[in-house]
Amino acid sequence: MPGDGPTIKQLVGRPIGDLLLDPKNPRLPLDLDGDDQFALIQFFDKRYDLDELAESMLEKGFFPQEPLLVLKPDYMSNEDAEGPQHDGHARVVVEGNRRLATLKLLLDEDAQNHVERSAHWRGLRERAEAVRDRLEIVPTQQYAERGEVEDYLGFRHVTGIEQWTAEAKARFVTEMVAGGASFKDAARKIGSRQDAVRRQVITYASLRQAQDDGQDVERAVRFFGVFYRALQTQGIREFVGVPDYREFDAYDPAPVPPGNEPRVAELASWLFGDGAHVKPLFTDSRRLTDLGRVLRAPDAVVLLQEERDFAGALALSDTDKSSIQTSLNKARTELVRANGLAFNFVGDAEVISRARDVARVLDAIVGTLGEPRADSVETSPATGTVEKDSAASGAPKT
Repeated sequence: MPGDGPTIKQLVGRPIGDLLLDPKNPRLPLDLDGDDQFALIQFFDKRYDLDELAESMLEKGFFPQEPLLVLKPDYMSNEDAEGPQHDGHARVVVEGNRRLATLKLLLDEDAQNHVERSAHWRGLRERAEAVRDRLEIVPTQQYAERGEVEDYLGFRHVTGIEQWTAEAKARFVTEMVAGGASFKDAARKIGSRQDAVRRQVITYASLRQAQDDGQDVERAVRFFGVFYRALQTQGIREFVGVPDYREFDAYDPAPVPPGNEPRVAELASWLFGDGAHVKPLFTDSRRLTDLGRVLRAPDAVVLLQEERDFAGALALSDTDKSSIQTSLNKARTELVRANGLAFNFVGDAEVISRARDVARVLDAIVGTLGEPRADSVETSPATGTVEKDSAASGAPKT
């Protein structure tokens, strides 16, 4: 019956000069100027391997079985509208941006001149000109609005055979929910769970909020999967100030409490460094639980902020019984070793002084624990040996 199935869009051949890269492409980083077409081309050339695509196109042309999916640009809200640089034939490519960027770099001299690898692409110009007739006009299918292609994009790139990065997936579902879709609807469209979509959206919105505040979160966006896992750790989430994901019933563009945006950037620095001089605190994502414990201890947080000393901050944050037992066991092992060496240093004032320091620390620990020592340690000035108080030990004095 008519209307029961999807509408098959007619294929229309369009020159690549009429086609624009999508400024809302989920692959794009937050801080990229989507209005600058050359910046978009540069991004795709730097981030993605376009050479293999280029070689395939130079040898076999453009596959008509994989048309580019297009929309009218936002500025063309009616039939007669025109953009500042394009006539009414312009179309935005919502699926196929890597292929379009490759085509433009093969055939468009201006595009070649605006990327770092200009010499590489100019070197392919002669081969590209020889097959221009097979590349310049490409098949497209036009849609009226983005919502018409969301199901396809979600299936193909989020749960399907040509999956986007974690960052791109998160941006895609965030745009859906920001556009009015519920978490449930977005999950249905991409074949995912509602709670997973909720977490993705909240995490991505947190990064976008920090970026809008002027914070440097570029590496957190780039390695979104790790940042996403970090924000599922209670201590880390509490440090940033983001509520539990179950508290969000709808899209919130500012899930981070106002003023906490620098904490998002600080967390990003601890997790990823700056890619140059500042190193991440650790490279094993299993340490996220340890970081969460550190961030729940105020003194440990100060040490981490001032010294970037993760090991020290972790030790300062350890409040469970096993931690102090481990420390005491290590100390006892070293003291037993020192006791075996002591006969070599009888009468050595420096060693005696250090032993007394250790004894005082041990007394302080026992006192803190609320238990007076069973024996009073005295050091013989003559021999430097440790003697027990016979009254305390119950042995008769001689």
